[in-house]
Amino acid sequence: MLEQEDFTITTITASGDAAPHGSLDQDVIGQVCKFLATSDIKNCRLVSSSWNYECTPVLKARTRTRLDLSPGYDENGHYFEFGLCDWDILDVVKKMKFCPVNVYLGVPSAHHYVLPDVDFAIFPSINNLKSIIVQFPARHEFPWQMKLSTNVIMSSSTTLEELEFDWMEDERSQDFPSLRGIVFPKLMNLMVKSNFNSFRDNPVQRIGQAIVASFPNLKYLEINCDYLEDGLLPNFPRSLTGLQVIGYFDTAKLECLLKIPATLKKFVLGNLFPVLKKLHMDNCETLSKIVFETYPGSGYFGPITYAKGFPVLEILKICGDKGEPSRVESFLPPKVPRQVVESVEEVDAGFGKPREDSDTVEQAQIFVRLLTLFPNSRDSVIQRLEEILQIN
Repeated sequence: MLEQEDFTITTITASGDAAPHGSLDQDVIGQVCKFLATSDIKNCRLVSSSWNYECTPVLKARTRTRLDLSPGYDENGHYFEFGLCDWDILDVVKKMKFCPVNVYLGVPSAHHYVLPDVDFAIFPSINNLKSIIVQFPARHEFPWQMKLSTNVIMSSSTTLEELEFDWMEDERSQDFPSLRGIVFPKLMNLMVKSNFNSFRDNPVQRIGQAIVASFPNLKYLEINCDYLEDGLLPNFPRSLTGLQVIGYFDTAKLECLLKIPATLKKFVLGNLFPVLKKLHMDNCETLSKIVFETYPGSGYFGPITYAKGFPVLEILKICGDKGEPSRVESFLPPKVPRQVVESVEEVDAGFGKPREDSDTVEQAQIFVRLLTLFPNSRDSVIQRLEEILQIN
């Protein structure tokens, strides 16, 4: 997954890309640049036209070009007033002429003005982007910014590998663009980040439709649970291997996730389950590693803490069919410090039929740990122990 910190967000001036004629081995110049810091690559571009030509692709791949589609902030953190700053849409045009590979499209989240419409003919075509981050509100003050961002995304449908929508936390009218069924064959990472689910024109449905129809080779998805439409989940691409879902879950939302047909290698559930009383994870062996938020809202993940993540849980069932007790380890907190959760009254860890005597012993040990963790689940644990040890 491409993280924002993997790039240097920088201002890049426009430059022509015409191939020069030089005596140096151009392949060597490009290889040397791959081992240099970004600031050094910028300096190398000034050596000659040959160095500029060979350094520029490396610089484009290394950096993310920021395109501010409105005035930003002054040195005191206050919004610029339109007409009282040096922001100019032509600066965006110049950067787009540089033909960047990774871009950041941004509009500050609050303004006291409405920008005039622009003629889209002034913007050069960009059709080879690999990564796009969109961070701005889709409010009525910014119609052309939304349209321009959608055009940029759709024009790179054949090359785009990562797409991220990161709406500001104080925005309550976000929107998701209609991609009109255009296919993005190389897109592997999709992140739709927001703490709110107040959309207009039913974009929740559009997100699911895009995942199903436009992103057939998607591998990693990060999304709010409120944006997942139940009816589309069974049609999610089977290429999906990583899923991070944030938001506040109840039983219905959690059960919906089981309809996703992909075999996940990474599954991260964010926030907490303040009202969840029953947790049933079937076929847990499909998940190689599960991590939980260490405490509500922390953003840090680690071993499960039932008292914090599932404060009113009453029934816990973790099932597999391969007879391997180690598959449920992610749902067992560390032995030290010891946890005691009194709300749970029924617990089961289904492993399938033991294949060897060692499996029987290991399964019994798991249930002893569960009894220590959930003392009020004694009846269900003893019953399962009798079945495992074949006690009549």
